Amino acid sequence: MNSATKVLGLAFLLLAAIGGGILVQTAVNYVWVTEAQSAIQGNIHVAAVLVFPAGPNRTTAYAEVVFNVTNVGQVSIAIITFEFDLYMGNGSRGLTQDERVGTGSFSRDRLSAVATPPGATTQLALRVNVRPNTPEFTAFHVPDAEGRYHPVISSARVVVSFPEFDVFRPFTWANRGAYGSPSQPGVLPAG
Repeated sequence: MNSATKVLGLAFLLLAAIGGGILVQTAVNYVWVTEAQSAIQGNIHVAAVLVFPAGPNRTTAYAEVVFNVTNVGQVSIAIITFEFDLYMGNGSRGLTQDERVGTGSFSRDRLSAVATPPGATTQLALRVNVRPNTPEFTAFHVPDAEGRYHPVISSARVVVSFPEFDVFRPFTWANRGAYGSPSQPGVLPAG
């Protein structure tokens, strides 16, 4: 066996080791992305809903919904799109389509989206504006006898990016954030 054969054999062994390492890292990355994708759905929570009804100093009404997004995975995530419907109930009747007051949304391109590293929480504050003299405006202004509003967050659609891997995953947020269901007291106007 000459030295060229030995060098060639060693080069093939080195190439096989590098290829094996790449294969293992690719499999680990796939598992991490899959884990983060499945975990994110259970780690989005409505942190607060602030209701700003129209009044003497404000002709428009709006609600600000604050979401906490916690990344319990092993890779960074970024919220590219977050969209939801806001309903308003009076605490004693069920929701109907007539009580929908608007849509809140957030959208960024992949490069400007804020990444949430593993173990961190990001807050998204999204505003739902309600125009005066509309059916939505009428539905928005339905406080209960104690002056509390009963917002319900529904139909959230989310697109998550994994910045380290250039991967996108859309999903529908399964949790329905009810603020003002019979088991919750609702919220007082914020301003």
